[in-house]
Amino acid sequence: MSRPDFDLVLLALLILMQLGVALHARRTEGSWFSPGAAFATFWLIMGAAPTLAIGLFPITPGAMAVVLTFTVSVYVGSQFATASRHRSRVPGRQADQDQSATAASSSNPCPRAWLFAVLLGLASIPAAMSFLGAAGVSLSSLSSLTGWVQAAARLTVARYAEGFVEPLTARGGMALVYAGSLFGGVALAFGPNRWAKSTVVVPILGGLVVGLLTTMKLVLMLPFILAGATYLVCRLSRSTASSSKVGLLEFARAGLAVAVAFAAILGAMSARYSEATSLATVLMTKLATYALGHMSALSAWVDRGGLWVGELKWGSLTFGGVYAFAGFGSRQPGLYDLVWTNDYTINSNVFTAFRGLVEDFSLPVALALMSFTGWISGMAYAKVRNQNRPSGWWAVLAGFYVLVAWSFVTSIFTYNSVIAAFAIFFCYCAWPGRRPAT
Repeated sequence: MSRPDFDLVLLALLILMQLGVALHARRTEGSWFSPGAAFATFWLIMGAAPTLAIGLFPITPGAMAVVLTFTVSVYVGSQFATASRHRSRVPGRQADQDQSATAASSSNPCPRAWLFAVLLGLASIPAAMSFLGAAGVSLSSLSSLTGWVQAAARLTVARYAEGFVEPLTARGGMALVYAGSLFGGVALAFGPNRWAKSTVVVPILGGLVVGLLTTMKLVLMLPFILAGATYLVCRLSRSTASSSKVGLLEFARAGLAVAVAFAAILGAMSARYSEATSLATVLMTKLATYALGHMSALSAWVDRGGLWVGELKWGSLTFGGVYAFAGFGSRQPGLYDLVWTNDYTINSNVFTAFRGLVEDFSLPVALALMSFTGWISGMAYAKVRNQNRPSGWWAVLAGFYVLVAWSFVTSIFTYNSVIAAFAIFFCYCAWPGRRPAT
């Protein structure tokens, strides 16, 4: 058997092992949304899908082995949480909890979430104006599509070629928009009427406006992810009194969100590369790289000995924003040093959150941290399932889902605006007046 054939067989076996972990986690933890099963399933998809384009993006078994190793770490931590939950369960107390949840199922645990979603979502207006002002773009230039494209191109040049620094007003505004997205997911789940549920659109639309102006993919995608995470947490919290199965409505909502996000990303990329000779070719190349290139970049990093770090960076990658804010250093543009693989991945610089963890803390410590993440997320999952009112555990579990959803790019908590948004949401959920009835 030739070396390429052997690598392909080994890659297939590793993907099958990833599938086995996902299925076992689902069986032992009782749901695809439990931390062990959710992480394993997400990376089964994100690890296996690029394999279908292996001719375009070279993938090695080493990268899939890294994914599997981190998956097992999360799985082990989640299993510990599941085991401790089973040991501490008291039949009489569990029955009381079920009755309490059933009695409270008719009440609205978050009656004002829609108001927070609207008010915080409107912070996108000063954020957008701050971006425009810092780049020297007038508001009147947005009156036409051509002017909008030119403004987006101007902001892109400023960010990548002129050392553009985001104004504090813009950063604070986006933190509020992200917090509004978290509340928007809650409003979508618990809104007393259709109007209240529809307020989730306000922060999402705000993110789309700022994202289309700045052509930043994070700003475009993150409001969808944040709202989806809190919506899922709310559904799970209600499952003690009603079914938590995902129905056609949820699939329709998810499909609509994906379609809108894809259209927005396509629009932002069209503005960014509007001067390209062959725009269609550039867009196809970039989209393929963003969706499938992470495993190829991770393969290149692993094959060049990236797992064996000489000098640790102690959080400057995983928590880059906090690291820079504390004065320990400046956050590197693009986050990671480029690793040459081919003409596609050299431009994407997407190496997953695993690289940051390893370069920050070493491989053994990174695996231990992921096991702890699985354990604390498993505890949060158990708490949420047995609560009918918000608590700090809601924010913890939502944070885990967001971390997983963005892990194919980098650590979501390298952005201070995201940390600030979760701090706001945590304070709301943990406020003493909303202590869960358990």
